[in-house]
Amino acid sequence: HLAFTAEGRRLAAALGGANGIRVYGTNGQGAWAQVAADGDYGGGSYSVEFDAAGRLLATSLDGELRLYGAGGSGRLQPLRRRAAPGGKQPFSARFSPDGRRIAVGFDDSTAVALLDGTSLEPLAAEDTSAITNGNLGRVAWSADGRRLLAAGRYDQGDGSTPLVVWPAAGGAPQRLPLGMTNSVMDLRPLADGRLVVAGADPAWGVLDPQLRRTAVFAGPPVLDLRNNPGGSIGPGGLEAFRLAADGRWLEFRAVARSAQGPTARLVRFDLQQRPRPPAPRACRSRAGKTPEPPPWPVRLCRWNPSKDPAAWRSAPTPATSPSAANGPCGCLNPMAASAGAPPPPAPPG
Repeated sequence: HLAFTAEGRRLAAALGGANGIRVYGTNGQGAWAQVAADGDYGGGSYSVEFDAAGRLLATSLDGELRLYGAGGSGRLQPLRRRAAPGGKQPFSARFSPDGRRIAVGFDDSTAVALLDGTSLEPLAAEDTSAITNGNLGRVAWSADGRRLLAAGRYDQGDGSTPLVVWPAAGGAPQRLPLGMTNSVMDLRPLADGRLVVAGADPAWGVLDPQLRRTAVFAGPPVLDLRNNPGGSIGPGGLEAFRLAADGRWLEFRAVARSAQGPTARLVRFDLQQRPRPPAPRACRSRAGKTPEPPPWPVRLCRWNPSKDPAAWRSAPTPATSPSAANGPCGCLNPMAASAGAPPPPAPPG
């Protein structure tokens, strides 16, 4: 994890393993050099954060938070270090905009701890009793400091990972949709009140000052072929990938994501097709060689069901949903819409 000071003259880097943190400075002419470090860590560090005054806050999976003074050089010595209450592995920690409070999210717990911004003494923790799985390891404050935000691996039961929001004055949290179905990796408030969110889908997007999703959203650039966990986009497990008993039809659920959330459709391949590889493109590389044709979708289309069709017969019943349009290699194209197309013919015999 990386973090700049407010004026952009220092950059802190959190390192994995038991390697601690490093701080780099610039001379204003574009050259950067290490100016400070603390290697006395017993676990990986995944979060560093400067406050407006230049103080530096770091977490570590060794269980401790470390607070450093502004402008340190050489070997850094923490002003304060303490075990964070609520979990054994503090993952991220963020100063409130006024620097008076610190929020902490954990890798091994659904807790969100609040600490005094100077002494690191515990304050009243946020209520996370309704968060019953995963974690809320990524925390942030709204730009005005009025709301505390958290997300992580918490799944609210429909396969999606929401944003959990508490008013800074306390009270019951809200759960707001992000359109993501994998771990939320970072939350970054902007000065105008918007929030940038990144997830492991991979996906990222921008929420407006009211924390509503906007049109600024980018989901995975390719089909997500991972087994989905089920919920709002259909059942998971074997139902997300199945093969007909005769080994001919391969069907899977293709999940697409947008600012409106995930959607799913079924696509199907005819495994008896034996398409030839596409002809090389009529272009040459700088070395004058004709490039190899792209592997997709030849590899999948050329899978040989006769090698061991019995290995797949424990899958659910043969697929009966509509077929997708034929792709460029003669097999079914997973990017084509399948709705409304007629089902494929039954295998002979």
